[in-house]
Amino acid sequence: MKQLTQKLIATSLLETIVSSVIFMILFIIAMHSMTDLLVYENRQPNHLVIENDLKKCRRMIAKEGVDRNTKERYYSFPWGNIKVSIFPYKGDILLIHISSEIEDGQSTGYYFLHVNQE
Repeated sequence: MKQLTQKLIATSLLETIVSSVIFMILFIIAMHSMTDLLVYENRQPNHLVIENDLKKCRRMIAKEGVDRNTKERYYSFPWGNIKVSIFPYKGDILLIHISSEIEDGQSTGYYFLHVNQE
Protein backbone atom coordinates (compact mmCIF):
# COMPACT_ATOMS: atom_id res chain seq x y z
CA MET A 1 0.00 0.00 0.00
CA LYS A 2 1.31 3.41 -0.93
CA GLN A 3 1.60 6.10 1.63
CA LEU A 4 1.23 9.79 1.08
CA THR A 5 4.55 11.37 0.55
CA GLN A 6 3.28 14.93 0.21
CA LYS A 7 2.76 16.90 3.35
CA LEU A 8 0.18 19.64 3.52
CA ILE A 9 1.45 22.99 4.62
CA ALA A 10 -0.55 24.36 7.54
CA THR A 11 -2.42 27.57 6.92
CA SER A 12 -1.21 30.60 8.70
CA LEU A 13 -3.22 32.43 11.35
CA LEU A 14 -3.70 35.37 9.01
CA GLU A 15 -5.32 33.21 6.30
CA THR A 16 -7.68 31.72 8.89
CA ILE A 17 -8.76 35.13 10.17
CA VAL A 18 -9.31 36.49 6.64
CA SER A 19 -11.41 33.49 5.61
CA SER A 20 -13.45 33.76 8.84
CA VAL A 21 -14.12 37.45 8.23
CA ILE A 22 -15.19 36.76 4.64
CA PHE A 23 -17.51 33.97 5.83
CA MET A 24 -18.98 36.26 8.51
CA ILE A 25 -19.64 39.06 6.01
CA LEU A 26 -21.37 36.66 3.60
CA PHE A 27 -23.47 35.24 6.44
CA ILE A 28 -24.53 38.72 7.61
CA ILE A 29 -25.50 39.74 4.06
CA ALA A 30 -27.53 36.54 3.62
CA MET A 31 -29.36 36.96 6.94
CA HIS A 32 -30.07 40.63 6.25
CA SER A 33 -31.51 39.88 2.81
CA MET A 34 -33.63 37.02 4.20
CA THR A 35 -35.16 39.24 6.90
CA ASP A 36 -35.90 41.92 4.29
CA LEU A 37 -37.72 39.35 2.16
CA LEU A 38 -39.76 37.98 5.05
CA VAL A 39 -40.76 41.25 6.71
CA TYR A 40 -44.01 42.66 5.37
CA GLU A 41 -46.75 44.83 6.71
CA ASN A 42 -49.49 42.61 8.06
CA ARG A 43 -52.77 44.50 8.37
CA GLN A 44 -54.94 41.44 7.87
CA PRO A 45 -56.87 40.43 10.97
CA ASN A 46 -56.41 37.05 12.49
CA HIS A 47 -58.82 34.65 10.80
CA LEU A 48 -59.20 32.58 13.96
CA VAL A 49 -60.61 35.65 15.73
CA ILE A 50 -63.07 36.17 12.87
CA GLU A 51 -64.17 32.51 12.99
CA ASN A 52 -64.71 32.72 16.75
CA ASP A 53 -66.80 35.88 16.36
CA LEU A 54 -68.89 34.21 13.65
CA LYS A 55 -69.51 31.26 15.99
CA LYS A 56 -70.49 33.68 18.79
CA CYS A 57 -73.06 35.34 16.50
CA ARG A 58 -74.46 31.97 15.49
CA ARG A 59 -74.82 30.89 19.13
CA MET A 60 -76.42 34.24 19.96
CA ILE A 61 -78.95 33.78 17.15
CA ALA A 62 -79.72 30.24 18.31
CA LYS A 63 -80.16 31.45 21.90
CA GLU A 64 -82.22 34.60 21.25
CA GLY A 65 -84.17 33.44 18.22
CA VAL A 66 -84.84 35.39 15.04
CA ASP A 67 -87.48 37.98 14.28
CA ARG A 68 -89.12 37.11 10.93
CA ASN A 69 -89.55 40.81 10.10
CA THR A 70 -85.83 41.54 10.37
CA LYS A 71 -84.01 41.19 7.04
CA GLU A 72 -80.48 42.21 8.03
CA ARG A 73 -78.49 42.83 11.19
CA TYR A 74 -74.96 44.14 11.63
CA TYR A 75 -72.56 43.46 14.49
CA SER A 76 -69.44 45.61 14.78
CA PHE A 77 -66.03 44.25 15.80
CA PRO A 78 -62.51 45.79 15.83
CA TRP A 79 -61.54 43.90 12.63
CA GLY A 80 -64.77 44.76 10.69
CA ASN A 81 -68.48 43.85 10.68
CA ILE A 82 -70.58 40.72 10.71
CA LYS A 83 -73.65 40.91 8.51
CA VAL A 84 -76.57 38.58 9.28
CA SER A 85 -79.09 38.23 6.44
CA ILE A 86 -82.39 36.42 7.06
CA PHE A 87 -84.48 34.88 4.26
CA PRO A 88 -87.66 32.78 4.41
CA TYR A 89 -87.03 29.17 3.34
CA LYS A 90 -90.01 26.84 3.84
CA GLY A 91 -92.82 27.32 6.31
CA ASP A 92 -91.33 28.26 9.68
CA ILE A 93 -87.77 27.55 8.54
CA LEU A 94 -85.48 30.53 7.89
CA LEU A 95 -82.29 30.59 5.82
CA ILE A 96 -79.65 32.65 7.60
CA HIS A 97 -76.46 33.89 5.99
CA ILE A 98 -73.70 35.10 8.31
CA SER A 99 -70.77 36.82 6.62
CA SER A 100 -67.76 38.73 7.87
CA GLU A 101 -66.95 41.98 6.08
CA ILE A 102 -63.29 42.86 6.48
CA GLU A 103 -62.13 46.36 5.59
CA ASP A 104 -60.10 45.13 2.58
CA GLY A 105 -63.18 43.63 0.92
CA GLN A 106 -62.51 40.01 1.85
CA SER A 107 -65.31 38.02 3.41
CA THR A 108 -66.14 34.64 4.89
CA GLY A 109 -69.70 33.45 5.09
CA TYR A 110 -71.88 30.57 6.22
CA TYR A 111 -75.45 29.57 5.45
CA PHE A 112 -77.57 27.67 7.94
CA LEU A 113 -81.22 26.89 8.56
CA HIS A 114 -83.02 28.05 11.68
CA VAL A 115 -86.40 27.31 13.21
CA ASN A 116 -87.82 29.46 16.01
CA GLN A 117 -88.90 27.10 18.76
CA GLU A 118 -91.72 28.72 20.68
